[in-house]
Amino acid sequence: MKIRLPFFLHIPITILLFQQSGLAQDIHFEVINQPKDVPWQLISGMSQGPDGFLWISNYTGVYKYDGQQFTHYLHDPKNSNSLADNRTECILAAKDGTTWIGKISDLLI
Repeated sequence: MKIRLPFFLHIPITILLFQQSGLAQDIHFEVINQPKDVPWQLISGMSQGPDGFLWISNYTGVYKYDGQQFTHYLHDPKNSNSLADNRTECILAAKDGTTWIGKISDLLI
């Protein structure tokens, strides 16, 4: 036996169902002020690692945000362990703790 609801009840029931599903999630956003020493014109990538750090890539290097402050990583020609280039296009903080940084033509590790 099929039960048919009158059309005018479809919308209130749909709204009620969406309201109930929204209660199951507690989403919180916090505004983070950008570092004052470097102008951010474009964020090209963002990823959060398993340790909770937020990694941000842009055209002026890579930033790590620990919840309190930013650490800025740049290319240093005297340091072979620094970024190969400041202009980064994308970033991925993998589950194993490795942070992958990419640019338009290369992959930086």
